[in-house]
Amino acid sequence: MFYVEKQDSQPRVYELTDKAPEPTGPFRRYITKFEQTPAFIVHSKMHGTHEKAQPYVVRGVSKRGTLLVQATVETKYEPIGRWLEVECGDTSEGYRFKRYLLKPITTLIKIASDVAKANARADKQRVHQADRDEKCGACPVCFGDYVVTASGAARLKLSGAAQYKMVHHGYERPGVGYIVGDCHGVGFEPFEVSCEGTKSWLKLLKQTLVRTKELLAGVDTLEQVSVVTGTKYSGYGRRRVSLPEYKTIQRGEPGFDREIESLRGKYERQVDSLKRDIATYTKHVTDWKPQTFPRVVKR
Repeated sequence: MFYVEKQDSQPRVYELTDKAPEPTGPFRRYITKFEQTPAFIVHSKMHGTHEKAQPYVVRGVSKRGTLLVQATVETKYEPIGRWLEVECGDTSEGYRFKRYLLKPITTLIKIASDVAKANARADKQRVHQADRDEKCGACPVCFGDYVVTASGAARLKLSGAAQYKMVHHGYERPGVGYIVGDCHGVGFEPFEVSCEGTKSWLKLLKQTLVRTKELLAGVDTLEQVSVVTGTKYSGYGRRRVSLPEYKTIQRGEPGFDREIESLRGKYERQVDSLKRDIATYTKHVTDWKPQTFPRVVKR
């Protein structure tokens, strides 16, 4: 049996029925329906300006826990028998239940749920990491551990006959539609299989060292230098990027000698850094030996 609100009734009137009627009218998309419950008394201050909680008799309850009640005492705000809808938590009994019993229970349930979710995430991470560890290799340039791709049938199951290549890594996504700053080792075989990527990077370092030395030698012959004077912005929204603004200083103008010395120091630091990198990568190439691959990385 259900208590169903009668349409267009003011104040609200509810009728007891075996089946809720179908919604009618353009603005009545649903009809409040309460399942009949044994009558019991609850107290609430929610209706009217009561100095103390007033007693109401419960007639029904909805699926979301709202109580259908009737006033049992007459006040200046409510006549006896008036129908009202009260949230369970707005009653003195519901508040005590929520405060002293339901809250600790829900807290324990939440703790147990959080623990279960954490365990599920850890299990998923372990499975993912175990799968990744079987397919990762050392980049021949940056020597970080990254997943490799395998050609042909080896995409599903890695085998010794597969040709492995390093996936994209070391890049950024500034929001311009493509990745920026990919590592030089992308596309080369992992260092365990081949050092060709290391040789390629070493060759590039040596070429860069030659160009940097030429720039350092030509610093004193410069007749003008460009200096950054500020920042300008281009684009809108997510595509908005900052770009440096430059100013050209001619020889003899204020600040020219200072910029020349700064440029000289920059090139000297680059030369020193390149020499150290060349020594390091030369040792990698000299000491390289093939290793078993794929390998499992223990973390």
